[in-house]
Amino acid sequence: MKLGKLGLKLGLLGMALALPVLAADRPGSGSISGYVRSAAGVPQMGAMVEVLGSAAHSLKVFTDENGFYSASGLLPGVYNIRAYSPLFLPALRERVGLRPGSSAMVDLKLSGLFEAIQLPALRGAASDDENFFTHLHTDKAMANVTVSPGRAGPVDIVIQLETTDELPLTAKAVSVTLSNAQSGVGVRTVEATHTSDDQWHVRTSMLVPGRWMLGLGISISDTNKVNIESPILIR
Repeated sequence: MKLGKLGLKLGLLGMALALPVLAADRPGSGSISGYVRSAAGVPQMGAMVEVLGSAAHSLKVFTDENGFYSASGLLPGVYNIRAYSPLFLPALRERVGLRPGSSAMVDLKLSGLFEAIQLPALRGAASDDENFFTHLHTDKAMANVTVSPGRAGPVDIVIQLETTDELPLTAKAVSVTLSNAQSGVGVRTVEATHTSDDQWHVRTSMLVPGRWMLGLGISISDTNKVNIESPILIR
């Protein structure tokens, strides 16, 4: 009987240990990766990065010698990313949207205590903690989208376009479509302004908080257009 109970316990332990592997291999799971650097741009090796979200209680990974981290096997949802390193204040990026099977790049910047005291007085714009970031991709193009600030009211939407090889993507035109069916806000399309080789900008208003649908119309050429959409959360 004792051997039978011991075998049962070992079997349950083996199943428990196998669960993370099964989650990592689950179809539709995604990943979040990026670099952790100081305010001066120095990569931080050995920094702890914590991934928090509704789909996972807590996942911790560490940066390599280049300050790079990667958290894989993540279910679709919205995540908060926090980085810790000795002699620095924690850095936080909130509400990173992850679609099924997608990969998001989230870089984090660590500030010292003196920098943290000085920055609020010098900077009037929204901080990274107040923004909403999401990554969209298809088999033809990818886009990193930042909504600043991530709360109801006037917002700036910055779109960075990439090829599927994560190289800068030049497009002829980009449009942004916004809608909020739950609040009765119909579809509204705004043409983006080209600000650099791979970046586009829209200034608009999102007057009600909640779940919005953001769509991108990317004209790579006259005959090659990509349409992609993703939900975003506005406070």
